[in-house]
Amino acid sequence: MLKQHPKNLKILGTDLDEEVLEQCKYEYQELLKKKKLALVHSNYVYVPEINVSSAFGRKTPTKKKFDIALLDLGFSSYQLEDDERGFSYM
Repeated sequence: MLKQHPKNLKILGTDLDEEVLEQCKYEYQELLKKKKLALVHSNYVYVPEINVSSAFGRKTPTKKKFDIALLDLGFSSYQLEDDERGFSYM
């Protein structure tokens, strides 16, 4: 999405899994530096409480917050496949 709309689009991402966030920070470090993407360790229910200006690294509050939110709404196959993650089923 950010490649198709490079000028104005801002995306906020949340996840409760700190490992996933660290992977995303590494993978998308250029977008983070350009303040096109903000990643926050949070549950999606707290999105209204997130200080978006701070998340995007802005010093002053802005009226425009973000255009798209990518939210952690569950778990992924990555988490299920990793024995160390604490998920199990029989």
